[in-house]
Order: sequence, then structure tokens, then C-alpha cells
Amino acid sequence: MTLAPTLSAPAAPQGASLINLLSGEVKVKVSSGTSKDGKSILSDSPETCWTSDNLPPNSDPSSAHYLLSFKLAQPISIADLHSLSLTFAGGFSPMSFNILASEQDGKTWSPVVADLFPKDTNAKQYFDISAIAREAKQASWLRFELNGSTDDYGRVTIYQAEIFGASSSA
Repeated sequence: MTLAPTLSAPAAPQGASLINLLSGEVKVKVSSGTSKDGKSILSDSPETCWTSDNLPPNSDPSSAHYLLSFKLAQPISIADLHSLSLTFAGGFSPMSFNILASEQDGKTWSPVVADLFPKDTNAKQYFDISAIAREAKQASWLRFELNGSTDDYGRVTIYQAEIFGASSSA
């Protein structure tokens, strides 16, 4: 199932609130650029970002492939994943991306959501994944698998990333 973004945040399920799973003590690993820069996309500052490396000369930008992995502060049930928001630099967006999960080690990954298609804009984009992510498995790690690039040199730039989980209000 493919999913396009909206420019407004999806509502929390009735009787629940949304919590940003990428806040607090989250560790970030990136396949390109530096992990320090990767961690900067978790801040609320519009001045910080992560940018991938350039592809080799004469490469096809659609062949770009980058990974951003997040070690969560606490494991979460995949079924509790609700939505995510991302802010890319206009002209430096991936063509599509997938979300993967790892139960324990951050080495063995299974797909959670495939074929998310962001818009090539610098506006904050929201993806409601609550109807798609329904597995009962636990995840200690979440990963963005970014595919392709709208930039001629294959770069992707992310200013902000948030993944929201539904938490029962008590």
C-alpha cells in the first residue's frame, strides 16, 4: 500500500495521546554523513539538519539509498505506531522511503511500512501509518530506508523527524 503525506497532523485515537518516540535518549546511526548530524534532526531547531553524502559523479540520483536508524529509549509495540512527520529541504527529498523495525539488536530488520512517497518540499509532512502498522511485535529500533533523491547529485537533507506512538490516556 502506498501512502502520500498530508500537511496537517493526524488526530490521536480516541482515549489516547500521541508521544514522540524520537525524543529523549534516542541513539541515531546513519549510513552516510555523520551520526552527530543525524541526531540533529531530532531537535526542534530549524537550523540543524542531516545531509547525505553526494553520489559518485555520473550516478543516477534514483539509485541513492540511505539508512537512518533510531535506537529507541524504550521498546514499543509496532501496533502502537501512529504517524510520523518529516521536514526535508526542498529539492533534496527521497523519492520514496520505507520504515523497518528491529526487535533487539539493530542488525536484523523486518518491514513495517513500505512505499511512503514524500513531496519534494520544505514543508513539514505527516504520514498516518496507524492503519498500516498493525503487527503485535515489539521494536527497540526503527529505521528509515530512503530510496532515490530529487537532487541531481543524489543528496537527501532532513531538518526534522518525529515518529508518534499512541499511548492510552489514564
